[in-house]
Amino acid sequence: MILMRYAILTVIGTSLILVGCSKSEVTPPEKSTTPVVSTPKEVSLPVMQGIATVDNGVKETKVTYTFTNQSKKTITVIGGAKYTLLKDHTVFEQGAVAIKDYLDLEPGHSYTDSKTFTNLPQGDYLIEVTWNKTKATATFKRS
Repeated sequence: MILMRYAILTVIGTSLILVGCSKSEVTPPEKSTTPVVSTPKEVSLPVMQGIATVDNGVKETKVTYTFTNQSKKTITVIGGAKYTLLKDHTVFEQGAVAIKDYLDLEPGHSYTDSKTFTNLPQGDYLIEVTWNKTKATATFKRS
């Protein structure tokens, strides 16, 4: 008889435990107050080189500029180039130069064009052509 009561109490106790487990509420984990810190990843930007050369004629000065993609990826350039011509360390002329507004420049490939200035007065000059944050510069003298 004692054995039977013990068995009945064990079954009832186990049932209550199981019922209690089935109705337990799941609480979401607490939010962390520790700030999440991410480690910056190294990003390599495309590399482009700019070179300018000058052909100083009698009445004309022709500036040829070349931009070369030195990266391993295609560089897409959106927007034209700008130039600044300084004479004796003072801005003499500024403007846009003939470069396409949209160009995919493959690795190792170059884009070359030119700008011609006529009847420049005597003096020391510096030409700076900027395209896609890359500068091509050259100095020359008009006598």
